[in-house]
Amino acid sequence: MTGTAVVTGAASGIGRATAIHLANDGYQIALVDINEEGMAETLSQIIAAVGAGKTFAVSVTDTHELGVMVRSVLTIMGSPSLLVNVAGVGVAATVLETSGHDWDRVIATNLTGPFLLTRAVLPLMLDSGG
Repeated sequence: MTGTAVVTGAASGIGRATAIHLANDGYQIALVDINEEGMAETLSQIIAAVGAGKTFAVSVTDTHELGVMVRSVLTIMGSPSLLVNVAGVGVAATVLETSGHDWDRVIATNLTGPFLLTRAVLPLMLDSGG
């Protein structure tokens, strides 16, 4: 086993492809997303192909949920050696059509989320030489 990789946005698209690729490279994968059904599909593909993983249905915008998830990863899977921040959202609208709420959601998910998770995981990675 190469180590533990935390992959956000793991329920579909680039996050799913990244998680599967890393699993094929020998990582056990901590799948992070709010889409539980999509994560279950990603996990089933990983298990059928090569190995181990665990799903964590959390929002990358929630500091408390992220803290609980990181502690769970550490307890269940060991210290993460790799973090891949893929989770993201978009709004299919013009600037004039985009509400302040939608804009705040994009910023929270696409910018604040990766910052919060990196801040939570980086000390563990540094302590373990990751």
